[in-house]
Amino acid sequence: MKTLRSTCSSRAGVSLIEVVLAMSLLTLLAKTLVESANSMSLVTSRGSIRALLQVEGRKAVNAVISDLGASAIRVVNDKSYPYTFDAAEAAFPYADHTHTLPTMTSVTGDADFGVLREIVFVSTADLDNDRRPDIDTDLNGIPELDGDRDGVRSESLADLDGIWVSADNTVDSESGVVWPHTEWSYVLTTRADGINCLQRRRGADPSTDETIATHVERIQVDTAATCQWTIPLNSVRVQIYFRRHDERGALFRYATQVVVALKNA
Repeated sequence: MKTLRSTCSSRAGVSLIEVVLAMSLLTLLAKTLVESANSMSLVTSRGSIRALLQVEGRKAVNAVISDLGASAIRVVNDKSYPYTFDAAEAAFPYADHTHTLPTMTSVTGDADFGVLREIVFVSTADLDNDRRPDIDTDLNGIPELDGDRDGVRSESLADLDGIWVSADNTVDSESGVVWPHTEWSYVLTTRADGINCLQRRRGADPSTDETIATHVERIQVDTAATCQWTIPLNSVRVQIYFRRHDERGALFRYATQVVVALKNA
């Protein structure tokens, strides 16, 4: 009877070796779970950054299509548009658009390395804010507008007063389309936090900047003449290169481009 009790007691207990072994297995399992969680977190982070850059790219392309689609190759107020300029330095008579060169970190050999080429352009008028281009249908030098918002366009004082200034606009002698003398531009600037932003700027005035996209490394705008005629004559190509680092310092790149047919087409 004594021998039986001793054997049962020995089998019911847990040896030190078994405890150590169990703890080692638990530690290994915990380490594996932590590494797996970190790996999943890294994948999620990288996927999020790629998605964010793609969103910025789509937003920028939509803005470009909207803006440049309302522009044209033409002379307005004795100046030719569109005008492109390199390295943030515009020549006379567009010199007001010269600005501080943004910080660009790409180097020779990088896919996003190249010239910074920005653009100055004009856009069709919508002086009465009815979301339709203003036109002088009878070609008498005065457009028919709807300034009083009654749904009827006319050349009456009620429709023109306060919004039509002939000296500030050019009316096309053939189509009657009204072209304001206001210049618009796409420029790349570096914020105080070091992030590059693509800006839509009115009248060469930085206080009017509207951010089109962030984390932009470089923009290159080409007309047919600046890209060896590889795009249609009456069009503009805009290439936008993005760069962004994650919290671990890993670099992510994204590039997008769009070719926009101008109103001449």
